[in-house]
Amino acid sequence: NREKLVRSAATPGKGGLALALARSAMAGELGMELDLDLAPDLAALSPDVALFSESNGRFVVTVAARDAAALEEIFRGLPCRRVGVVTAAKSLRVRLGGKLRVSLEVAAMKSAYKETLAHV
Repeated sequence: NREKLVRSAATPGKGGLALALARSAMAGELGMELDLDLAPDLAALSPDVALFSESNGRFVVTVAARDAAALEEIFRGLPCRRVGVVTAAKSLRVRLGGKLRVSLEVAAMKSAYKETLAHV
């Protein structure tokens, strides 16, 4: 059942891929362990561009592990890449260019987000 595959979806339109990943982790209060080198188009970019470019036409989707193959089948022939897993660890860890580029606790991200909203 296709409509029940997706657990979350976000676009990198505001703040880039790093912020889309952070928003997903915060919303689900779960962690993510990601290796963006698994997406050759991202690996070819400088880390700041890959992580913070506000690219249209891309999106981040999370699915249950048992549904990953079904989602990949739906997008067969399109540039869809599995770049990691959702974890219970409650931290966002992103590797790119063979280096750990992001390592943040979900609670710390949520706290910083609330603090930012308080000053808006």
